[in-house]
Amino acid sequence: MEAECRVLSIQSHVVRGYVGNRAAAFPLQVLGFEIDAVNSVQFSNHTGYPHWKGQVLSSSELQELYEGLRLNQVTKYDYVLTGYTRDTSFLAMVVDIVRELRQQNPRLVYVCDPVMGDKWNGEGSMYVPEDLLPVYKEKVVPVADIITPNQFEAELLTGRRIQTQEEALEVMDELHAMGPDTVVITSSDLPSPRGSDYLIALGSQRTRAPDGSVTTQRIRLDVRRVDAVFVGTGDLFAAMLLAWTHKHPNNLKVACEKTLSAMHHVLQRTIRCAQGRRGARWGRVSLPVLVQSPGGLGGRGGALTPPHLSPAQAGEGCRPSAAQLELRMVQSKRDIESPELVVRATLL
Repeated sequence: MEAECRVLSIQSHVVRGYVGNRAAAFPLQVLGFEIDAVNSVQFSNHTGYPHWKGQVLSSSELQELYEGLRLNQVTKYDYVLTGYTRDTSFLAMVVDIVRELRQQNPRLVYVCDPVMGDKWNGEGSMYVPEDLLPVYKEKVVPVADIITPNQFEAELLTGRRIQTQEEALEVMDELHAMGPDTVVITSSDLPSPRGSDYLIALGSQRTRAPDGSVTTQRIRLDVRRVDAVFVGTGDLFAAMLLAWTHKHPNNLKVACEKTLSAMHHVLQRTIRCAQGRRGARWGRVSLPVLVQSPGGLGGRGGALTPPHLSPAQAGEGCRPSAAQLELRMVQSKRDIESPELVVRATLL
């Protein structure tokens, strides 16, 4: 019988849809993980909708929740998973929790998506307060084991611009030197050998042998551009990367191939459902990891659905709305459990 593997996930929560903990919990449970969720926010839906309501958890409230777990002696975790936050004190409290948890389990793995900003039309911008950057650089990244920045976030963390694949590899080496053994740059604007319809994602994993020697596996994934904005894909990516790196601890290539292939199937199903008919094609839709809305909570809606269609159907030629583009997670259970590989990584 496989040993229990438990994840503490500190992320956002929505009543409707799949972002943050809602995007992470189902795939992790399907893949055999126990997940304990702390909801950093509780919103009615993600902020790509015209309206949203809800509450934000403070750092003191996070501390109170953790104290309840600690008093009951139920703080033995194998993984910590975190995503979007806008508050420096909340982020610092997360670091304190990770450090305390490591006193109980020195082998605890911290998976961090350092959500800070992105590039639009070649220009980068932050969508969190700028005072979060030094907290990530000085406190969070040094205690993380796996990080999943996009190109802009990797540039922010290292203070270096990335204009070539070689520069991206150097930046990942700098991020390794800051602490994490696994770095995945989930999206970039670097040119792909496969042409302008593709963008590049890059990964690097350091592995230590018993004799102390270190080997590094570097990979490139050529990913089709996506003519759509899916909310929650970054959260889904980080959760499934956690799962597949656990199952393939020294093979980032296989872990990323399974993660991205599963996401491909989830998004293809989401698009088909949004169109309202099986097998229909809409735009240049393929892999999701290249499009991330702010922290999994932001997003941009499309054209309004014609009134004669059901809320689940956008219709031919219409841009699906935020509600129609909610990830079809439950319907993709089999693909999440055992994804057919449709993405292959290149070893560098």
